Amino acid sequence: MRTKTLRTALVANAVFSALTGAALLVFGEPIAGWIGVGTPFVHRILGGALLVFAGFVAWTGTRRAVDTFRAALISLADFSWVIGTVVLILMTLGTLEAHAILALLAIAAAVLFFGLRQLQGIGELYRDANGSRAHVLCLEVESPVAPERLWPRVADLRGIGRYAPKLARVVLREDTEPGVDAVRECTDTGGRTWAERCRRFDPDELLLEFEFLADEPGFPFPFETMSGGWEIEPCGSGSTVIVWFTVTPKYGLAHPFVLAMMARKLTTDMGAVVARMSSAARSEAVDRDAIVARDGDAACHSSATEP
Repeated sequence: MRTKTLRTALVANAVFSALTGAALLVFGEPIAGWIGVGTPFVHRILGGALLVFAGFVAWTGTRRAVDTFRAALISLADFSWVIGTVVLILMTLGTLEAHAILALLAIAAAVLFFGLRQLQGIGELYRDANGSRAHVLCLEVESPVAPERLWPRVADLRGIGRYAPKLARVVLREDTEPGVDAVRECTDTGGRTWAERCRRFDPDELLLEFEFLADEPGFPFPFETMSGGWEIEPCGSGSTVIVWFTVTPKYGLAHPFVLAMMARKLTTDMGAVVARMSSAARSEAVDRDAIVARDGDAACHSSATEP
């Protein structure tokens, strides 16, 4: 199960934080005297905060679908604790006894371990099933509109800007027609520009695939390589729109944070895009609540894991 590492790390983090928080809350006075820094009141406040944090971590780790964005924030909080511990030790050198320094460092080491394991778990959740360095982010969006009515909106490579307000400009280079080898150049409202080469355009399968031209100067995304695609499948009287991106890391330890943020943004933005496409296909507004966007499995489309 892809979430095992992430769930285990979160639950262990929650237990450790709860035990530490309870100890500080109940034994604030003797701990303050033993550590030699802070008052009993400060230690009890910290203990209460750790109990709240432990509850949030446990809630995150036991959801049916783990929110990787929240997990990444938890890791960020863990790393902040480690940094704070180091700063505290450096500021109180000559005051703290050796046993206090060792205790603080031991707690920081455990917290660092949990933070790193959580990032590892995020990476495993999105890891390419083929075992390569790539990671796959996949979204499934349910629409009440039939596939054959949605496809013309997806296949209109120039028209994506009509449904994505964050795109300020969309053109096909060399004024080519939509199809294989057409290069779509997009500029967002922030002025970032990138290009995507269409490598599969299949009206029969209702399938598009793109390769992002990551080697071009100014490529704005933090990946060495990036590809993606759209597929529309029938779902009752409506459709399931599958959108995926396959990426390889560029910034090492920061990559899980990037994946988590991208997954959150993908769910929000692409759900809205499909809602606007659905409205255009029906020539009437489609209730946003009728559009269900959810994270898909990392291998939700076989093409997402092809080299």
